[in-house]
Amino acid sequence: MGYSIQHLRIDKKHILTLIDEQTTLPSLFVAIYSIRKLSLLRFRTQEKELFTLKYFFEFWENKFSKTFDFSFRESNYDIANCISELDGFYHHLSNKKHLRNTKNIVSIQNSSFESCRSNAEHLRTISKFFQYLNQRYMNQIFQQIDRYELCKSRDWNERCIKSIVRNFSKVQPSGMKHNPTYRSLTKEQLLCLDEMLLPSSPLISESVPKENVSVYKNKLNPFSSLFLQFRTYIIHRLMFNYGLRIGEVLLLTMESLGASKPNHLGEIHLYSICIT
Repeated sequence: MGYSIQHLRIDKKHILTLIDEQTTLPSLFVAIYSIRKLSLLRFRTQEKELFTLKYFFEFWENKFSKTFDFSFRESNYDIANCISELDGFYHHLSNKKHLRNTKNIVSIQNSSFESCRSNAEHLRTISKFFQYLNQRYMNQIFQQIDRYELCKSRDWNERCIKSIVRNFSKVQPSGMKHNPTYRSLTKEQLLCLDEMLLPSSPLISESVPKENVSVYKNKLNPFSSLFLQFRTYIIHRLMFNYGLRIGEVLLLTMESLGASKPNHLGEIHLYSICIT
């Protein structure tokens, strides 16, 4: 059970379509959509939209144990029942099940901003496919209902599709590049900041007697007191490198720091910070 994308050439046009790997036949409605709509687009754009349709068709078959073509024909070419599955398809993408060969595993994780935006774009692609099916098949050629009811149903489907697209279109790029570090500082400036806040310390060597120990004095450090230098440097490292917030740093005491248990050689390699 799965789908693949096949490259076709019709009347000197390069067309991509979706092939059912089990029957080795193209999807009827995707083939029509490809010839009528997607063939007018660039080849790379066709490929991108076909991959989205492939994900959706596999999602549909996993959920209902029948193809989308069969379901759409079974509903008498009315897209109304399919529109409600767009939410489920979005969560299917968010759980990355389209990238894993799984059926029932649900991943509980936060999607990144880029992932949400990409999933919303997938949803807009399926919405365009639904809009095409709605316009093509909701007419008196395929529907045996009153003209007024037909127009009413078609307009209702169109409004539902646009409403869902509008909701998921709220995920838009902010125009500001996300930066987890200090946004006002470049990489070189960060190195300079570390160098400036580095506290003065004695240069200790095992081969040098303690009375001859020299002291490294950081002339760039604005704090004269060694206590303030170490305190500022520790706060800087905890907030910048480990992501502690101001309130968490203020809760730290001497009892918050502790060494791990020594190993069999009596050596200690790990130190822990506990915030209560």
